[in-house]
Amino acid sequence: MEDKNKSSLSVLIVEDNLVLSMIVNRLVTGFGYEVVGEARSGEVAYEMIKELKPDVVLSDIRLDGILNGIETIQKAREHTDFEAIFISGSADDAEKIKAAEIGHVEYLFKPVRKLDLAKALKKAKKAIYGKDSINSMSLAGE
Repeated sequence: MEDKNKSSLSVLIVEDNLVLSMIVNRLVTGFGYEVVGEARSGEVAYEMIKELKPDVVLSDIRLDGILNGIETIQKAREHTDFEAIFISGSADDAEKIKAAEIGHVEYLFKPVRKLDLAKALKKAKKAIYGKDSINSMSLAGE
């Protein structure tokens, strides 16, 4: 990951449901992070990840289009480094196992709770910048 301003994270939201995407966007920006883009399909997300190089990709598992969220993350990691947070409306064990195999900082279930998302983003920030850079930070809801 590039050396970026350590007071923020750049986040790409990958969600095919427009309403859920808007809610997640509001939450992420409310925590003080920058949403650099939103994608509705894995194919669009893949191109955006390569171009924007976000710190975090917050992705639904099941997406419209050919690539699902797991495949999108896996393919994009061939080109750039980022942390992944998965969101799923399903308790499918096979999906959870596949997501774990490619790596993620958190796997959240819909509906996403504000506190759970805050913790997941803080965990991603810690993975990127290390503990010292976030010791003095506090997220909403903590």
